[in-house]
Amino acid sequence: MHRSWLIVGWALAGCASAVNGPITGESSDGADVSMETSEAKSSSHESVSVRAASKPEAKTDGYVLGGADKRGVALGSPCPAKTESAEEGKRSREPEVCGTQGRVAIEVAPFGHIDRPESGKLPCEPAAIDNRPGGEAMSPYQASACVVDDFLIASNVCVMCRVMSGQAIHARVSELSADQRKYVMQILGLSGDPPADAAGFAKLLASKHLPDPRPGAKAL
Repeated sequence: MHRSWLIVGWALAGCASAVNGPITGESSDGADVSMETSEAKSSSHESVSVRAASKPEAKTDGYVLGGADKRGVALGSPCPAKTESAEEGKRSREPEVCGTQGRVAIEVAPFGHIDRPESGKLPCEPAAIDNRPGGEAMSPYQASACVVDDFLIASNVCVMCRVMSGQAIHARVSELSADQRKYVMQILGLSGDPPADAAGFAKLLASKHLPDPRPGAKAL
């Protein structure tokens, strides 16, 4: 009897190696038992790991600054390859566009120009920022900015320069590096530590908004 059960066990083991999924057999007390092959377990584990590794790309606000999509550096795009022009940009005033999540987190356009889409509507409307140094009537660079959800639009334009000068930016705040947040503060012409999130930037801008210069307009 013992020998016959050994033969049955070897037969079941041989079938298990050729079949994926559970195999049902009979124990010595007559009860059904279920056995799962190692190959089935391996396949199951592999599919779980693949699903866990694939996560959807974070949504953007749909706005593109200064033809950044044509240059391949619109928000959410994969980080551009290291090129001579990119290295040259690092030596200039412009920051690295790649953020903390391996994709473009900030777009930069020259001359402080903020492109408006065909609809004429931006994700938010930049308002003038009071960045005047203490005791001075005005700042050489007039800045404006706004924040909506996780996105920030800002620009500065030199009003005392003989040639056009300035920068405009469009950024996803949650993916900005420490250096990129400092660059945002430079664009705004503000000192101090940069806020860590969009809510912090919104609070900072609200405390620095200038009154609208148009006659009869309410302060922002």
